[in-house]
Amino acid sequence: STTAMRVFLLLLLCILEAAAVCPVIRAPRIVRIKHGQHLLIQTSAPRTASTHLCVNGDTAGVSINSQTAHELTLTGAVAQWDIAFPASFFGLRTLTFTFTTGSCTTTGTLTVTINPRGPSDASVCSLSETCSTNQVQLPPLPSFVPAADTPLTYIELIGGDCPVGTHKVGDGDMCRDIEGYCSPLSPPNGAISTLCSNDGAPQRLQGVCSQLSCNLGFTLSGSTSRTCGAGGTQRGSGVWSGTATSCTAVASYCSALSAPTGGSVGSCGPSAIGTSCSVACNPGHALVGASRKCVAGTTSDAGAGVWSGSPQTCSACPAGKYAAAGDTTCTLCPAGKFSSAAASACTACAANTRSDAGSAACVCNAGYTGGSCTACTAGSFKSSTGPSTCSPCALGTSSTAGQASCSPCSPGQFASATGSSSCTACAAGKHAGAGASVCADCAAGHTSAAGAVTCSPCAAATYAAATGAATCTACPADTVSAPGSTAATACVCGPGYTGSGSCTACPPGTFKASAGPSPCQSCRSGTFAAASGAASCSVCPAGKSQPLGGQSACSDCPPGRFTSTSGATECAPCSTGLYTTATGATSCQPCAAGTSSTPGSSACASCRADTYSSAGAACTACPPNTRSPAGSSVVTACVCSAGYTGADGTACTACDPGKAKSADGSAACTICAAGRYAPQGSATCLDCAPGKSNSASGASSCTDCPAGQYSSTATATACSVCATHSTSASGATACTACPSGKAFASSGSTTCSTCSPNSWSTSGSACACNAGSTGPDGGTCVGCDAGKSKATPGPSACTHCATGKYAIGSSAQACADCEAGKYASATGSTACTHCPAGTFSSAGQASCTPCAAGKHQSGTGAASGCPACAPGQYTASTGSSACAPCAAGSYAAGDQASCVSCQPGKYTAASGATFCMQCPAGQHAASTGATACSLCASGKFAGPGQAGCGDCGVGKYAASSGAAACALCPAGRRAGVTSSTSCPACPAGKFSQAGQASCTDCAAGTYTSVTGTASCTPCAPGKYASGIASTACTDCVANKYTATSGATACADCPTGQTSAAGSASCSTGCPANQYWTGSACTNCPANSESAAGSEAVADCKCSPGYSGNDGSTCTACTSGSYKAATGSATCTDCPAGQYTSSSGASGCTPCQTGKYSSVTGGTSCTDCSMGSAATTTGATSCTNCAPGKFKATSGGGNCDDCQVGKYSSSTASTSCFSCAAGKSAPATGSATCPSCSAGKHQPSTGQGTCLNCNTGQYSATSGSTACSSCSPGTFSGPDSSSCSDCSPGKYQANSGAGVCDNCPGGTASASTGAQSSTSCTSCSPGTYAPPGSASCSDCAVGKYQSNSGSAQCTNCNSGTTTTATGAQANTDCVCAPGYSGSGSNCNGCPVGKYAANPGSTTCSNCQAGKFAATTGSAVCTNCSPGSYSATGSTGCTACAPGQYATSSGTACTDCVAGKYSASSGSTSCTDCELGKFHQSAGQSACTFCSAHRFKDQTGSSSTCTFCPANSGVTTTGSTAPTDCTCNGGYAGPAGGPCT
Repeated sequence: STTAMRVFLLLLLCILEAAAVCPVIRAPRIVRIKHGQHLLIQTSAPRTASTHLCVNGDTAGVSINSQTAHELTLTGAVAQWDIAFPASFFGLRTLTFTFTTGSCTTTGTLTVTINPRGPSDASVCSLSETCSTNQVQLPPLPSFVPAADTPLTYIELIGGDCPVGTHKVGDGDMCRDIEGYCSPLSPPNGAISTLCSNDGAPQRLQGVCSQLSCNLGFTLSGSTSRTCGAGGTQRGSGVWSGTATSCTAVASYCSALSAPTGGSVGSCGPSAIGTSCSVACNPGHALVGASRKCVAGTTSDAGAGVWSGSPQTCSACPAGKYAAAGDTTCTLCPAGKFSSAAASACTACAANTRSDAGSAACVCNAGYTGGSCTACTAGSFKSSTGPSTCSPCALGTSSTAGQASCSPCSPGQFASATGSSSCTACAAGKHAGAGASVCADCAAGHTSAAGAVTCSPCAAATYAAATGAATCTACPADTVSAPGSTAATACVCGPGYTGSGSCTACPPGTFKASAGPSPCQSCRSGTFAAASGAASCSVCPAGKSQPLGGQSACSDCPPGRFTSTSGATECAPCSTGLYTTATGATSCQPCAAGTSSTPGSSACASCRADTYSSAGAACTACPPNTRSPAGSSVVTACVCSAGYTGADGTACTACDPGKAKSADGSAACTICAAGRYAPQGSATCLDCAPGKSNSASGASSCTDCPAGQYSSTATATACSVCATHSTSASGATACTACPSGKAFASSGSTTCSTCSPNSWSTSGSACACNAGSTGPDGGTCVGCDAGKSKATPGPSACTHCATGKYAIGSSAQACADCEAGKYASATGSTACTHCPAGTFSSAGQASCTPCAAGKHQSGTGAASGCPACAPGQYTASTGSSACAPCAAGSYAAGDQASCVSCQPGKYTAASGATFCMQCPAGQHAASTGATACSLCASGKFAGPGQAGCGDCGVGKYAASSGAAACALCPAGRRAGVTSSTSCPACPAGKFSQAGQASCTDCAAGTYTSVTGTASCTPCAPGKYASGIASTACTDCVANKYTATSGATACADCPTGQTSAAGSASCSTGCPANQYWTGSACTNCPANSESAAGSEAVADCKCSPGYSGNDGSTCTACTSGSYKAATGSATCTDCPAGQYTSSSGASGCTPCQTGKYSSVTGGTSCTDCSMGSAATTTGATSCTNCAPGKFKATSGGGNCDDCQVGKYSSSTASTSCFSCAAGKSAPATGSATCPSCSAGKHQPSTGQGTCLNCNTGQYSATSGSTACSSCSPGTFSGPDSSSCSDCSPGKYQANSGAGVCDNCPGGTASASTGAQSSTSCTSCSPGTYAPPGSASCSDCAVGKYQSNSGSAQCTNCNSGTTTTATGAQANTDCVCAPGYSGSGSNCNGCPVGKYAANPGSTTCSNCQAGKFAATTGSAVCTNCSPGSYSATGSTGCTACAPGQYATSSGTACTDCVAGKYSASSGSTSCTDCELGKFHQSAGQSACTFCSAHRFKDQTGSSSTCTFCPANSGVTTTGSTAPTDCTCNGGYAGPAGGPCT
């Protein structure tokens, strides 16, 4: 095949000097490779740069990195391109290439020469490089290490002259081989080593040919080792060292061969080398072994030739086989024939016999037996072939003669004995299925005919009590049964009778309508059965009833009840006004006049008081406002009630207002005396209440005492005048002293005078200066100066504000507390001062409180305490304005006065840590305050967060440093000491399971010949191992054997049998691992084995681990391959992930963890490189560490998570990078470091958290490394992404503030972002502003302010108000609604009066339908529906029964005829119900319709309607015409007509 070429070209880019334009170009290193058509180019670049390669020219079929392309871009510190050329790429090719790395571009010409019969070459010329910017430091290229089996010559000029055999190329510093070579060596009849090609190709310079030798039969002359050296400077000028080698043949021949037993041999006397000899076998014999050839022996002596292979033999054919004359093998006899041993032909089987292929004799057919093979008799069978006897047929089967099996009996037949030749039909009353040995009886209730397969059920009215019945029995007379009945009890009784067996008549009160065994049923209610044996029940007659079932008679209706129809379950009660005293009544009688009855009565009772009745009628209520005694029989017995007057028996009229009537009857009403009154319909005259009076008789109400007067007792005929210093409203029961803020008044006065401005009075006292003002009682009062206050009224002076308080304006009633975040250290302060940074204050403080240790305050004017130091920071002293970060090796959880050192097993790599991170698994930190963790040494391990590393226990190991856990020693290896870094392989003869401290000796009968095995192999049959720790098994000696594996000794062959050495059995034939040559047993060729009795060398098959043709030479599988089974199969390459390091392997070993093999046929495994891992055995490749993980060592171990504060963004990382400032990685295993969000920052690298910006600071963008202070006029809270402008009413003069200051009380600012208190302007008179106001507000109605710069307004005096907002003096205060007077001299309106508008001089009476129950009313309240009032009322009167009012008004309205109101205070009237009426208005109840009348509508004013002609109704209150029934002697429907 064509010799291909691979060239490794490493372009080393230099460091560009600061002042240089382009770097110096270094000549490439060229490596020439004999095999492969690849060019490998490596370049270095900055870590973040990308490198681009473009190859131009003859690029057909060329691929780069397995991609069909002529250009490719790669990223990374070292880039590698594998350029593959097609097989047709011969001769000289010129390619141009371009590298673009960072800002530099390198171009050049690549000349590739491929010589299919000589050396190939490649060269680079015309290198040039241009750069747009200065270069940076480039990482060095890694050393290139070729594969161990790749023959390479490295030629690189470091300095000086080129070495011998090379020459300089151009003006560069590169040397290349002189293109000379030597002619090929090919000694005839000889052999050369693999270092020299004997395929006719020229040999390169410096090639060594050693171990030259001659074939057998030839002798060597000349040099045994020669070297190709330089013979000149031209191509092909190489010369070989030493003298030429030749091989000379010597005379040789083989001795004569003898004929084998059972065969003959041709002329095979002494023969020359190359002569062949064959054996011919006799008939009945087969040839074993191949023909033999005379070949050269092991020496070159004359006559030392030997016959090839093993001797041929003739083996007698065994019984069942034959060999005709000339056959070389024995053939199986076909089926139906047989043969004895050494037969030349097969014999056909006799009649009724058979044989299988290869049989030595024939046997009887199935159904035939004996030596002459006669047929089995009827009733017997024989299912197998051979000489066995016939068997009798089983129960339920039969057969005819010569049968191989018996047939089951047909359904309906049976065979009760064995050996039956036929089956019998079943008798009547029985049945049988197929194959029955007996017939089964029919079940009870069933019968059958003879020979039946199944039984039929008995017909209706019959039964069969026993099984096997041939017929069914009829039921007794008058009984019936269901089909299939099994007993006489199935015959049941007929209708009217019940019972089991004998039938009994149903008793009285019961009946039974159907036949059967069911019980008799009870008669239902309303029916009865008087006699026994009834099939149905009778209906109860009129006047009787029966509520129960199962009765033999009905009961008479009791007194008060009746029934006029039959079949009643109960008797109906007599209606109202009717009764009956008899039993069994079919109707009721009417009650006498003046009496009546309730439903179901047996007697009548007198009507109750206030009612009356006629005969047979219900009791009727008396007319409205009348009464009657009990038992009244006429309406005239109803007389007028007290408070009412009129004629007897008619509706009565209420007494007029001012009159009363105390007794029942028709007498007139009398007039009430003075001091008393009576509303309409009064039974007595009422006393005037206190606060009221009445001077005349016949009054319907009393009058309120006027303002300035009162009455304290009832029945007053006049009111008393109020004393001096007091006053009263109208309707007063007592006089009241002048209220606070009013002066004295004269006797009977209706108002009190108002105090002068800024003064006040208590009830009944002189006016004094208000709080906030000072001066003499009754004199002029002046407001307190700024910085002073006065809390109580009176002549006392104003006092200075205490520390922690201030008064910004005049007339302060109290000094205000300094706002939180401010203080006042002196008395009399008019303003408060901001707390400095590092302090804070609550409201009303004389000084600021320093921040406690562990807290800070960066801004001034802090109001709510100091924020805790953020996690990772601390303050050791009080009054701090900022927190310091914790040093590396310590942490703080927040709000800390000091940082806590990391405990052993934990660390922090950077300052400002919020917690200590656990050392990763495989690392440890022995002391407190660790800033990094140390890798555990090899042989040791540590889990996460450990202070020290633990020793690997016996049976475990850690091959590299940084182990998270110790690995179990693989099976076949051991570690007998702790802290092991490897597990030595168990020696041959020993084994171990995984995780063992020592190896175990192989037990006797087992062995292992190789090191590092997990188990011992039992000795194969024919071998044994008598002791322990055997490295091989010993063959049993001749005439001994072991038939099973794992033998510890060999047994003697039985008498008459023999065996060869290593036999698994003894036999008359050859033992195992030998074969018959025709005359003797011969051992199988080396490394092959055979079964006992083998007849030819071809039966010897290659052992496991060896390969070759059967009976031929078996060659050991080379390292990297294996063969598991015996036979001629070829050796198989170990699959990827497995290997064998020695030849003759029967299996492959999986790669250990941390190693891999990507190729088949591997002889060893490769360590995983840094940045990759293989966690399971048998890996075909190592898995690159995922982003966020790394592995710093090669070989075993897992990829570790990047620590908190670090990351790895790419796969196959060997280390992690610290997060940049402004970023953090809060968790382990991070692939990126997220930027700190706005409002946070991180000044340090390698951090796990971001820090919050303090109050008064901010960070506007993500990824900030520091926070900025807010400018004046703005503020921020913690964790802010921006500062906010101070809102209107606030300002901030300092930078870095967490809050804005309020404008002082009495001032306001409308602008945002104010930077000074000068932006706060003073409020004008009539306005005010609390602290922090955006604008000044007008004083509300009822308040005023005469000064500027006020924080609050002054209330108008009691009873006064202002007419608008923004009042500036107390003179703007006028009488408030509900008060009247002049100026500020105002009194509350008395009850019953009101004043709706401010400034009223008089109060007005409440209108009719309204009232005012309290003094000082601004509005009157409407009377609720159902009541009324007159003008000036203090309350409302409820409407009397029979009247109503839907809304407030001056009077109530009478209910119209047909409607009524039963109670006082009604808002509507109710329609008279059905059966009731009323013809006059103003009624409190409706009257029942009298007897013989009805009313079927509600609310009708007409009288009740008479019943239709010739009909009537005896009860009152009838609601429909159908209540009227026809009179005696007339007939018709209810409601008529009656005829």
